[in-house]
Amino acid sequence: MKKTLLLASSVALLFTGALQTTALAVNASSESHSGFVNPQFDPSNPYSNFWWGFPLAGSQHTITSDYGNRPGEFHKGIDLRAKFINVYAAQNGTILGAGNWGSNGGLYIILQTDNTDPDSGKKIIARYLHLSEQNVKSGRVTKDQIIGVSGNSGGVDPHLHFDVNNAGKYTGLTQADMIDPKIFYPYPRITFTYLNALFSAEDVGTYEVDEDENDELFFDNALIDFVGRDKFENWKKTIEKDEVKLSNFKEYFEISNEKERELKLNYYGI
Repeated sequence: MKKTLLLASSVALLFTGALQTTALAVNASSESHSGFVNPQFDPSNPYSNFWWGFPLAGSQHTITSDYGNRPGEFHKGIDLRAKFINVYAAQNGTILGAGNWGSNGGLYIILQTDNTDPDSGKKIIARYLHLSEQNVKSGRVTKDQIIGVSGNSGGVDPHLHFDVNNAGKYTGLTQADMIDPKIFYPYPRITFTYLNALFSAEDVGTYEVDEDENDELFFDNALIDFVGRDKFENWKKTIEKDEVKLSNFKEYFEISNEKERELKLNYYGI
């Protein structure tokens, strides 16, 4: 199965040379957000009957950077125009991780959905990056529950990076692990508008550059809360940017591998 399957008959992709205003309700209720019913079943799309909720409110969304190849890299998800608005759980599941991503401190939430991938046999994972707030940091969540607020953490213009993988993990991911998120939304009412080359960098926003996918870049809240957020931020200021790594963090605060596992177990219960 191709993970970049295009659902032209299912998802209306609106290419336009003019910027479309995205109607997003900042304080949308769960009921209004989850009003997408009757997805179009596609036998060639094994995800069409998963009934996922969209990570943002509204039915029209602007993609500022799509899934797939872009200059100099492979973009593992989609970037959605979202200026400090509510972010929702795409499916019932469990928070697998939450914390600061990379040396620039972008806030992330990792959702392990209850869906098992038909190809890999592993749980499908959804990642939310560049948040301004993390409303949930552990435990169970339900589809359409507000889990955070989009933002510009990590030194980027406000947007939501949303990606999906079937590797059952959230670090060490490769291109082969990733799935085009749009495949999960064969809803006639959801439409996407793409920004094109006519727009300046100021209009489009600053895209984040995917950092190397390795455990050294993910600072989990379980560890940050243990040492204290002020101490964590102060530590980052005392060293070079390329030295902001998990191994150096653990060494500085004397956190062994065993202690890390204990802290995560107590924090997430999984």
